[in-house]
Amino acid sequence: MKTPRNNKTIKSWLSSAKQHQFDPAQSGSNPKYSQLDAELILLHALGQTDRSWLTLHENDTLSPLAQKTADEMLRKRLSGIPLAYILGTKEFYGRQFFITPDVLIPRPETEDLIDIALSVLLNELPSHKTSPSIDFFSNSCYNIDNAISNSCIDTILDIGTGSGCIAITLALELQKLLRTKSIPKIPQILALDNSPTALKIAQQNAHHLITQQDTHRLTSQHNTHHSGANITFLHSDLLQNYHPQHQPPFTSSSAPPPSSSTAPLTPSSTLIIANLPYVDPTWDWLSSELTHEPSNALYAPDHGLALIKRLIRETQNLHATTTPQRAIAASQHLATTSLYHTTTTPSPTTPSLYLLLETDPCQHPSIISYATQHHFHHLLTHHFALLFRI
Repeated sequence: MKTPRNNKTIKSWLSSAKQHQFDPAQSGSNPKYSQLDAELILLHALGQTDRSWLTLHENDTLSPLAQKTADEMLRKRLSGIPLAYILGTKEFYGRQFFITPDVLIPRPETEDLIDIALSVLLNELPSHKTSPSIDFFSNSCYNIDNAISNSCIDTILDIGTGSGCIAITLALELQKLLRTKSIPKIPQILALDNSPTALKIAQQNAHHLITQQDTHRLTSQHNTHHSGANITFLHSDLLQNYHPQHQPPFTSSSAPPPSSSTAPLTPSSTLIIANLPYVDPTWDWLSSELTHEPSNALYAPDHGLALIKRLIRETQNLHATTTPQRAIAASQHLATTSLYHTTTTPSPTTPSLYLLLETDPCQHPSIISYATQHHFHHLLTHHFALLFRI
């Protein structure tokens, strides 16, 4: 069978594509294009996923449709459009997430938020009595004087969820921990965003990824408040529409604890995670590819700090509102359980609220100073991540 006159083989198409360079007039001064991009584009056009497949079939002739699709995708990439928007997916923490230009492209540095959040949930951050249990903390700035308290996280808020990569990844990783009995239950997870379009994409990712794990399907509650598996999606500008319902202050069940127990009861706490817009548009090292991402998910006034400072204030207000309620419930619980004890039960510590942020390292001193002024304790600095407790 003769090869079509204008159709290339896989090998010749890749050889030609890898010789291309960005058009500076369209893509700007500092785009990132690699030979891997060409391979991923061709794989997508052919409906394949394994790069080794290209080598095994390098002498196959491309169909007219496949070559036209690959050529068009390559043209977009050479104009500076990010590869994730062309392919429609981006890998995050080993999973593929649907991505459109309506949401920010997940970054590798954001995966640190997952590792730190899991350490908080497992009470594995360093303390006066323990050393770091995860390797990445060896290169972190950790404030030992503000070591993590023995609190049970019963609620996780992902503020500015975008594609949902943080909330969904945590849900799936926590499901694995639940299966191994590393945790007794999965905390309530809420994903908040002020963009209805972003929430739809996050829900799509939850439906796709969580149902792949044989969990419950995404169900709709009403037009702004949706629940899928153990994730609730909420349309909210930061914390404005979040109204915490009464939560049990302890991890123990309603049954009386064993009389031999001398361990303090652990108050429930909340973990807020936020990868908010923090880019200062005046920075001179920004990639031209950022022009293709939603500006409202990237840039913020006040040198990129406006939304982060506002979240710090709203988090402080949330803590001031919910702490008295939980303290009363804790006292009532302690009075009830003391009826079953002959020994003195230590008083529970005050419920904590943890705030985990992603920001540029150049902003860390300003954020730490601002958070400290609002009564937060700085726990950890790691690459782009900051962890606080109040």
